[in-house]
Amino acid sequence: MLLRLAGHEVDIATDGPQAVRNAVTFAPDVVLLDLGLPHMHGHDVCREIRKRIAPRRPLMIAVTGHGHEEIRQRSAEAGFDAHLLKPVNFDQLLALIHDHCERKN
Repeated sequence: MLLRLAGHEVDIATDGPQAVRNAVTFAPDVVLLDLGLPHMHGHDVCREIRKRIAPRRPLMIAVTGHGHEEIRQRSAEAGFDAHLLKPVNFDQLLALIHDHCERKN
């Protein structure tokens, strides 16, 4: 809701396979992925999205309650560009999105 209020178009998936399908059809500039999705781990979802929509490079942001270094490293290896802890700081999220959009233009 906050992203919509900030003027962004938003699509929502409730599990990993749906997130992959939505990324292919919606063609997002930014993907926020919870790592603990049903039916498919967020790391696997990220890898699959990267594979299916290459060479497009949306900003991939892991969202999780786990911030220890091993999880952050696994997120980076899976293809995430950023790793945010819950509850997500909205200003930090908007800054990441803004920076990504500025680099694209």
